[in-house]
Amino acid sequence: MVRFKKDQPAVKASLLVDLFQFIRAALCNVTNHWQWFQLVIA
Repeated sequence: MVRFKKDQPAVKASLLVDLFQFIRAALCNVTNHWQWFQLVIA
C-alpha cells in the first residue's frame, strides 16, 4: 500500500482478482442454495 502510486495497475489487477473470486464464491453459494431448494420442493 506504500507503493500505491507506482503500482496502480497491479493494485487494480488484484482488486479485479478479489472481485472475481467473490463473484465465483457467490455463484457457488447460489447454486448450493438452489440445489437445496429443489430438494425441498421435490
